[in-house]
Amino acid sequence: PAQDKLIRSSRTVNYFQTTDRQFARLALCGLLLTAGGCYGESQPTRLDLVVPTLVQLLDDPSQEVRRTAALSLGKIASPETVPALVATLDDPDPLVRQYGVWALGNVGEAALDQAGIALVEMLEDTSPAVKEAAAQALGKLGGTQTIVELLAQYLRDPDVTTRRAATLALGWLEAAS
Repeated sequence: PAQDKLIRSSRTVNYFQTTDRQFARLALCGLLLTAGGCYGESQPTRLDLVVPTLVQLLDDPSQEVRRTAALSLGKIASPETVPALVATLDDPDPLVRQYGVWALGNVGEAALDQAGIALVEMLEDTSPAVKEAAAQALGKLGGTQTIVELLAQYLRDPDVTTRRAATLALGWLEAAS
């Protein structure tokens, strides 16, 4: 049954690849979510096949595909994806950055060493949504003394959204401890 779904989904992707490549990429993300167990029936997963493909899609030319890939990786929340998710923090699209930050938060403490400082730096992002997502992610990851000190410095930032995000992050860190 699950294998039949994958075959039917694969045929759908092949059809759309000839008519609309962007839609086909989004359909592929949906197929990967189904195969990875993030959607639909609970089946044994083959994340070893799904995760590398989703990581590759983070570099897709389409911002919609990059967004969907970041969200998908956040749902999977595998520590092996942290380096690729950290790279999304430099994406030109604010939603890709926001979803990458959210995904890192979902990975949890396993992402702290590789992503903690980068997430604190996201408090300087131009997008208020990215700043708030970074604050939430930091609360999920937990904090080191260094991160707490960096967040404290942002409490004096001239930008009100940055100060607010730092305040939220410190609050979530305190609530998590």
